[in-house]
Amino acid sequence: MELINYTHDLPNLPRCYGIVFYCMDCVENTSHKDKEGVKLNFNIVLFEGTDSIKFGMTHEEIRAILGIEPHLFKKGEFDLDMTEAYKDICHVFYEGSVCVAFEFYTPSQVFYDNTQLMGQERKSFESLFSKLEGYKWKTDSLNAFDGDFSIWGRFEYVESVYINRKGYFAEGYEYYRKKYAEKYGMSF
Repeated sequence: MELINYTHDLPNLPRCYGIVFYCMDCVENTSHKDKEGVKLNFNIVLFEGTDSIKFGMTHEEIRAILGIEPHLFKKGEFDLDMTEAYKDICHVFYEGSVCVAFEFYTPSQVFYDNTQLMGQERKSFESLFSKLEGYKWKTDSLNAFDGDFSIWGRFEYVESVYINRKGYFAEGYEYYRKKYAEKYGMSF
């Protein structure tokens, strides 16, 4: 496995570049794959993962499903575990050897409640997210369940979709807040 190091100023910020474009073939063909045969469609199942990859799976199980080798990196300077990057399809986060979160990027097509999320205007999901517990509208994201499910985009389009096991985001937020305060004398 190749080890690469991406660092960010703050933990868990998406690594996205440019505006996302919508792929009509992905919406019409729920088994859409890239030219190398890698699965690109994922249906979110809240607090479980997706239709095909689940929280609690091991590195080996996820690699077998996605069919490619990931690059390993630490997304933030205080991360305890390595994150796996699968060809910019998704990042998989672990606690020890079990998966606890995913962050999807294009060309992945991510669906929730039969609705395509990637590449769409964030504001079009406000009504969908407003029905979910812990809903928050931010300048660059929509969050639900206190951060356990969110969509993000620097501009008006969804560039990444983040989901995790119930409570993981709040646990991580407290951990990072404490580490930043200890090292830099600041909190966020």
